[in-house]
Amino acid sequence: MRFLLGRTDALGDVVISLPVMERILSRMPEAEVHWLVSPYAAPLLQGLPGVHVREPGTDLAALMREIAPDAVLNLGHRDVAVITAARAAGVPVRVARSRGRQILDATHVLWRGRNGTGRHEAQNVLDFLAPWGWEGGFPAPPRIRLRQEERDLGLAEFAALPRPLLGIATRSSGSSAYPSQAWWARALPVLKAAGWHPVILAPPEDSPLENRAAENGRPKAPRDGSPKPT
Repeated sequence: MRFLLGRTDALGDVVISLPVMERILSRMPEAEVHWLVSPYAAPLLQGLPGVHVREPGTDLAALMREIAPDAVLNLGHRDVAVITAARAAGVPVRVARSRGRQILDATHVLWRGRNGTGRHEAQNVLDFLAPWGWEGGFPAPPRIRLRQEERDLGLAEFAALPRPLLGIATRSSGSSAYPSQAWWARALPVLKAAGWHPVILAPPEDSPLENRAAENGRPKAPRDGSPKPT
């Protein structure tokens, strides 16, 4: 059986979705798992077979027909075009959350909400395996596959930063409330005066590490962390 896991949003969302692949392969070792991800997240899955990039303007229905999956799981609920394209391509099993047109285009709709459950998002995403009875429980720890040269480069980039280092996430796509840019403009000088060396880690497009990544030929993240649906 061939699965296509759609996760075209942010990098962290891909990481917490890796246990879905692990769960599938643990229950059905002969299964073939493909991914549909953003250009920014694709290097995270380097070395895995069947990684497809969702570029703006991609003909998703044509891509679906080329991959010919037996099931599409749209783990990223914002990119509703994934399930619409899967239906147009005649994919037999289409699993999606109860968002917008996906309710009509999916064969299996997840009505259970993600908020207020007390569960981590890595647990919530396992709900997509409900059609096979594989949902629930605790996810396996995600395994991130990096080449040794990528590990060495990352360590070198962090080693070049002055200490004591304070990593900061100024905002997040998954957070409904966070300090304004004006607040951070006042806070950062205070942190520096206290002896810290703050460095913005997230969002990636505001991070100096992102600029270094681009200098080394790695794709930069789009402003919203994901490609625009077409």
